[in-house]
Formats: sequence, C-alpha cells, structure tokens
Amino acid sequence: MWILLTSLKPSSEILSGTNVRPVSVAVQLFLPTGVRGTLFGEAAVASILIILPGLVFASIMQRYLVSGVSMGAVKG
Repeated sequence: MWILLTSLKPSSEILSGTNVRPVSVAVQLFLPTGVRGTLFGEAAVASILIILPGLVFASIMQRYLVSGVSMGAVKG
C-alpha cells in the first residue's frame, strides 16, 4: 500500500498544464461557430456524459440518505 501511495503524483503536478480545464469549460469548446457551425449535438452528448455518473451515484445512495435522515429525526 505504501508503494502505491508514494508512486502517485501530487495533484498540483497533474493539474498543471496548458490543456487542463474543468469539464464544464471544455464543453464550451463545442459551442463557438466555425466551418462546421455550432456543434450543439456534441455539446449535448458531452453534457449528458458529465451528468450521468452523478445521477447514477445519487440513485444508488438515495436509500442510505433517506434512512440516515429518518434515523436522525426527532419524535415529537
């Protein structure tokens, strides 16, 4: 385990670069008009692919969230 942790690069080294940007900003690269026009289809697909993991995670964890909230409720 220690070998794995020491071999990882620090986040400042990974995130420093000219082509590194947040995903929401990268989707905007599809929107400027050019020779092919505005790429609304590609931007829509990229947006859906960005949102999809969060939706899957939320739908899986919803059961635990509701049970945790109800366990902390005060009877009165």
